[in-house]
Amino acid sequence: MDGITWKKGSRIALYNEEYNPKDEKSWLIQHKWFIQTLESFDRTFRNRVKALNSGDWKFEDGDTTWPL
Repeated sequence: MDGITWKKGSRIALYNEEYNPKDEKSWLIQHKWFIQTLESFDRTFRNRVKALNSGDWKFEDGDTTWPL
């Protein structure tokens, strides 16, 4: 089973394996894709993130750092 089964949590990721970050010749198109993707994430999640109250978040037993 994929994902975290022992904690409440989620991850959102978007990958583009079409481009090689080491290929400087494709950086312009990579950066355009990156900007478009970030803008889409911003439109989708900005209000949700603003509505979060960090004071509601509590460490679980044994946790000492913010979950990544």
